[in-house]
Amino acid sequence: MKVSLRSSHAKIVVSVMSSFYHQIVLKAVC
Repeated sequence: MKVSLRSSHAKIVVSVMSSFYHQIVLKAVC
């Protein structure tokens, strides 16, 4: 596996996890 592919995949995972985390925070606040 190429490093560039792995880093791009990691960026996608981080963005998905951050958006999922923000949804939980908003639900907890509201």
